[in-house]
Amino acid sequence: MSMHINTVVTELIETLKKNRDQHVSDFQEAMRGWRGHVADKLDAVVQKARDGKLLTYPYVNLHEPKSYQKDYDCAIAMLSMHTATHIELSTTDFQHFVQDDWDWKETFTTSNSAYTSRRR
Repeated sequence: MSMHINTVVTELIETLKKNRDQHVSDFQEAMRGWRGHVADKLDAVVQKARDGKLLTYPYVNLHEPKSYQKDYDCAIAMLSMHTATHIELSTTDFQHFVQDDWDWKETFTTSNSAYTSRRR
C-alpha cells in the first residue's frame, strides 16, 4: 500500500518527540539491565577464580543495547527547518514518524528484551 497524507508539522514534531522520549527511556532501561547482567557474569567469573575453579579464559558475550535516538533527532531537526505549516508524508514516513515503526524497531525490541525484563 502506498499512500500520501498531509499533516501539520508542529503536531508531527510533537509526536516524534514523544516517540523519541519513549525510545530513550526504553534504551536506558535496557542499558541498566545489560550492565547488571555483565556485572553478574563478571562476579561469577571472579568467584570461580577465587575458588580456584576458573580453568579457561572467561568470555562474556552480551550484546550492548544500541540507541537510535539520532534517527529521531534528525527527523525532528529536518521538520523544524521546514518552512511550510504542513508536510506530505508517505506511508513509510507515517509508519516511522507517527506509528514509531522503524526498520530497526523489531531488532531493537528483541535484542533489548533480555535486559528489560530484569529489575535491579
